[in-house]
Amino acid sequence: MSETSAKYFATILAYQLVFLTFLVLACLVFGSFLEKLGFFCAFVLAHSIVTFIVYGVDKKRSETEGAWRVPERVLHSMCAFFGLFGAMVGMSYFKHKTSKQSFLCMCCITIFVSICMYAILILVLFFWF
Repeated sequence: MSETSAKYFATILAYQLVFLTFLVLACLVFGSFLEKLGFFCAFVLAHSIVTFIVYGVDKKRSETEGAWRVPERVLHSMCAFFGLFGAMVGMSYFKHKTSKQSFLCMCCITIFVSICMYAILILVLFFWF
């Protein structure tokens, strides 16, 4: 992994962890089911919007010869860490990375990881607290 790639991956991961921490702390303060559901939906929506925007930026940059691109690792990590809906809509809307077989294969794996992450978060938020 290049230094630039590692820096962007770390930034995205830190961003995701900050939102996850905020969500868990908010659920500790606001204990009702509907409030937890609202925070969960806001959390997923925020991550999906950011992921959608990053896919759009990468698509726009792909049209420019020699321009800096968002590394595929970052796109996959954003999909895996609660940006699944934004990634799927971004790929479809921007027609981005839809013909690259290696990306699509890895995308299937990140979809599975993302679904597992959603399941764990739901179990923790709604049944543990």
